[in-house]
Amino acid sequence: WRLLLGAFFLVVSAVVFGSLWFALTTGGRTPYQDWSENLYLILFGFVGFLGLVIAPTMTATSINGDRKDATLAVVQATPASGAQLATGKLLGAWIASCMLLLVSSPYIVWSIVAANYPLWSSLLGVVVIALLFLAYCGVGLGFSALLARPIGSAAVTQLTMLFLLIGLPIIAVMLVPATESEVDAQR
Repeated sequence: WRLLLGAFFLVVSAVVFGSLWFALTTGGRTPYQDWSENLYLILFGFVGFLGLVIAPTMTATSINGDRKDATLAVVQATPASGAQLATGKLLGAWIASCMLLLVSSPYIVWSIVAANYPLWSSLLGVVVIALLFLAYCGVGLGFSALLARPIGSAAVTQLTMLFLLIGLPIIAVMLVPATESEVDAQR
């Protein structure tokens, strides 16, 4: 797990400094200022995308994996209810997913300071990304509870995330001609 977080930090560092290098070498009147205004969007887009891949994977096998490993019966024998167990699994995966934000925190602070956004809206972006991670973990946990095989729930979870990322925007674009209309304005 520590290796994954270290690799995540290195990849985020490569994206941040690679985009800075690209901005400085392509020119412009004020390349650093132009780049720093967009650092917040670059960083949160990238962290959100990687969270979309990593967060649901952590919960995609949490229930049916326990069933396969024959540890679910032991866990269910505790005085905790099923809802409490599911909530604990969800919160554990969510906290682990939020470690992606914690690992990215030096760049998050840099982007908040460098961007011309108000502090409250920048912090709201962090909260929204954390809540998205919670939703992603919930999708993985739901498929883990519905499907019997861990590999099946992991695959269906990733396909669902792919549909949410790519499929819904494509459907929205395809529906534009059916929903647009022209109205003649009269004065």
